Amino acid sequence: MNRPYIIFPLSALVGFISLSQEIIWFRTLTYATAGDPKTFSYMLGFFLLGIAFGAWLAQYIIDRKRVNGFLFIFASLIASSIILYFSIILVSIIFTFNSELAYIMSYLSVCVSSLLLGGIFPMLCHLGIKSPKNVGVSVSRVYLANIVGSTAGPLATGFVLMEMFRLDVIIAFFAVLSAALGLALFLLSEKRPGAKASMAGGLVTLFLVIGFSHGTLYHETLEKLQYKENYGNHAQYKYVYQNRSGIIAIEESAEDIIYGGGIYDGRFNTNPLIRSNGINRCYIIAALHPDPREVLEIGLSSGSWAKVIASYRKVKSLEIIEINQGYLEAVGEYPENAEIFNDPKVKIHFDDGRRWLTRNKERRFDIIVMNTTFHWRMYITNLVSEEFLRLAKSRLKPGGVLYYNSTGSQDIPRTAAKVFKYVGMYSSFVAASDVPFALEPKDIGANLLLFINDGKPVFDLSQPQYRKVFNELAQNVIEDKAADYRAESDTRIITDDNMVTEFTSAIDIYKPKWSWLNLFRRR
Repeated sequence: MNRPYIIFPLSALVGFISLSQEIIWFRTLTYATAGDPKTFSYMLGFFLLGIAFGAWLAQYIIDRKRVNGFLFIFASLIASSIILYFSIILVSIIFTFNSELAYIMSYLSVCVSSLLLGGIFPMLCHLGIKSPKNVGVSVSRVYLANIVGSTAGPLATGFVLMEMFRLDVIIAFFAVLSAALGLALFLLSEKRPGAKASMAGGLVTLFLVIGFSHGTLYHETLEKLQYKENYGNHAQYKYVYQNRSGIIAIEESAEDIIYGGGIYDGRFNTNPLIRSNGINRCYIIAALHPDPREVLEIGLSSGSWAKVIASYRKVKSLEIIEINQGYLEAVGEYPENAEIFNDPKVKIHFDDGRRWLTRNKERRFDIIVMNTTFHWRMYITNLVSEEFLRLAKSRLKPGGVLYYNSTGSQDIPRTAAKVFKYVGMYSSFVAASDVPFALEPKDIGANLLLFINDGKPVFDLSQPQYRKVFNELAQNVIEDKAADYRAESDTRIITDDNMVTEFTSAIDIYKPKWSWLNLFRRR
């Protein structure tokens, strides 16, 4: 076996597979945890722990010379292939009856997978040393190849494969790739032809059986990861959209439910009589601004809010920023909401909301609306921190309003009160502005009558049920509570550094003087 021609590409491929598996596990676990911020740190900890044990195992085998190095790599690749493919199936099943056990099994699987692949690199370094005089050169070449593969893995998997294929297909691909690499190594070994034929036949048969059974084995895996112990109470997803930005799923219901990243993200409903999705909070924009001609919405979701805002006669321009194009496909399945795509006043940008605001410094809006996700999820700080609020404020016209969902966090209105002069609440939504909320019930009522659907007012006052909802909404004068929020002593200002809502239990550990910005300033 010509070692150099095998070791360097093998080192690169192992790095590619190992880091790609990490991406796969991150996608799986963040879906199961609905984006818990601690997920990545836990997963990375077990991943690194596995690499450490793998390196120790390789050293143990090298010192005792009990196993041929290439056979060790072959066994590790085959084992990691099987564990990757079947552990996610097993974990999803365990979630349906014991979430705690499933999480333990998930992180142990990450650890074992990285142990198996982590032992390969030091073994390759050992096998790649030509002579004691060239240890540094030999190891550096193996190391370089591994770095190239480890860099390419996350890029190719995270940005290309996940944009093109479903998660279960990517899992199957890397399971087959690992097994194929191991088999190729075995076939190049000095084993007897009969042993090679038996091994090849066995592995090919195994993966043919798996290939034909793949649909059954991974049936409703995502549903099991999301619903967990309540899996039996839910139907199979009606639609699923997967891309590099995440996983979007729709569950059939009276008003179909849309999920983003494994958690509730809204319903397909614009009727103010039906409050299953709290759509009344959208109609309350009638109480926020006397003449909101230009509106910016960050986040599309089901398109229900966009549909309502676009139906408001006073709105002449509605721009929507959405990072995940899968939401457009989802909305396209619902003709009523999909009408926004043909509405000349609606323009959709595919981008990150914060980045778009940063790049479009000249743009100004009367209202910026964000039906933000739950305050405890990862990355939410990007849309609720003091720094972001100041950015959003700079993109408002004089008298403009930022209207966004606090999802129950008291730190969010407290932070708004730090940036804006006037802060009020409607339900879970924060309304923030630098001018008082001056609209009276008669003004709000007049504005509510300007929501038009199919050429008719949404609030048909000739019908008692609509008149009742109309009267309820018209009475919601936004009351300024900014002074009360500023006086609170048990809430915190959210910043990009402290990430208060994401890491609530750690807020007492963080100190402003330890921020990255201050650390750089000291230099």
